[in-house]
Amino acid sequence: MRMNARLGQMLALAVVVVALVGVAHAIPTARLSGVISVPLTSVRRADDSDLHPELVHQQHINRGLTRYAVLSGRAEPSTLELLSNMNDRLQALPHSIRKRFNHGGIEELIRHLSQPLHGEGSSVAGSEKHSFHSDTNLAHTDTEPKGFSPFVLDIAVKKAVTIAKRPTHKHSLGLDIQANDLGYMATFQIGTPPRDFRLLVDSGSGDLWVGGENCKGKDGGSCGKHNFLGPKSSSTYNQSEWMWAIRYGSGAVVGHLVTDHVTIAGLTLESFTFGVAAKETTQFTPDRIPFDGIAGTARSIISRQRSQTFIEALHKAGKIAEPIASYKISRVDDQKNDGELTLGAMNPAKYKPETLVSVPNVSKIGFWEVAVDGITVEGQDLKGMDSRNAILDTGSTLFLAPKEDVATIHSGIPGARYNGKAWSIPCNTTTALALKIGGREFSIDARDLSFVPMDLRNLNGYCMSSICEVNLKGKYGGHWLVGDVFLKNVYMSTNVRTNQISLAKLAD
Repeated sequence: MRMNARLGQMLALAVVVVALVGVAHAIPTARLSGVISVPLTSVRRADDSDLHPELVHQQHINRGLTRYAVLSGRAEPSTLELLSNMNDRLQALPHSIRKRFNHGGIEELIRHLSQPLHGEGSSVAGSEKHSFHSDTNLAHTDTEPKGFSPFVLDIAVKKAVTIAKRPTHKHSLGLDIQANDLGYMATFQIGTPPRDFRLLVDSGSGDLWVGGENCKGKDGGSCGKHNFLGPKSSSTYNQSEWMWAIRYGSGAVVGHLVTDHVTIAGLTLESFTFGVAAKETTQFTPDRIPFDGIAGTARSIISRQRSQTFIEALHKAGKIAEPIASYKISRVDDQKNDGELTLGAMNPAKYKPETLVSVPNVSKIGFWEVAVDGITVEGQDLKGMDSRNAILDTGSTLFLAPKEDVATIHSGIPGARYNGKAWSIPCNTTTALALKIGGREFSIDARDLSFVPMDLRNLNGYCMSSICEVNLKGKYGGHWLVGDVFLKNVYMSTNVRTNQISLAKLAD
């Protein structure tokens, strides 16, 4: 029995490793129309500053499409489909912008803008990890334009990290913001002696991993300037013979299962089982990637490592009363990053208790998914938008839905435009959207509807919409993938024991 189980695991792993090698060589870069080499998903590589904002937007859409497929257990879009998406966007770009863009990239384009991006004292303090400290005085002024925030564009271009304020609630970790709200990261202590590892907090996966001391990139090179774990740095490191691999919507890793000490918000797990990557694709290796690994907070039934999540392990060890993870994630434009991950409970200072609703998790495969009763625009119900399900995923930047639903939503946004592939909206839109969940409306701040300006010289012009379509032959039905576009606007808490999701409006 043991031999058969082990053989089965080895065969399954072989399939995953073959797929990983395919990903590493097939997807990272594609030559489009002989004009520009464009990564198909949101790769962070040394020369990615030369990507036009529309192509960066398409990268995130492609990443969302692939992640959507992975999360919902459906066939992933092929490389050809992703390439076609990128090529369509490339061909739609004005020729003059395309040429200018290829020569100098976004930074050079910004130098030519007629409208300055930097106000007095608004430079971003850089470090090896491009950190920006949120206590810097960068308040908006009355003369600042009401369109897309120049402060946010500055952060986006520099790919800065906005450091979270230190939480005061027990068992809480600050959530640093990656660039213009692309992702949220917490610092864990791992090994003996304990060292800091910054991990992307991902409610759409169930595994924790960091890079290994002998980690290699897909080309055989290093895994960048990150923190790595292994026997040289940790006396309690214990590597097993079991291998493990995972593929995300963007990027993949393969390595061994290990046990070591892990401390999260002052709570220590001794001999916790997690992954250490021996090989990473280019989505994780560049120096400018601000995190050292990923911490999954979905349910362990989707764990590729076949082990408990750190939330479940903390509860089993009696470190927390309930297997709860609660999230308050901030937007960089608010310039007061008080984002945090709270373990074992909810932080009452972060939400309005009278608005709290708890709903069952409708996912059968381990994600956090809610039934959506409808969506309103300016308080009016959009017809035909009831009976949808939404996967709530902190690891996704955008809001993805079927093509028809996305068109219906944009029909309620004055000035919204469609180019046959993606939607754009006025950067200065004030349209009030809200999702109806558990009998309560939860609004989306109008600022979160804009991903980035289409023309960096006109921050009051048109922006690419953060609500994007899934159009993969109608396979996705009434399912949405709802990322940080929505989650920045609510307090979310998940409970593994009760298999429930709680949402509340944020405290003032």
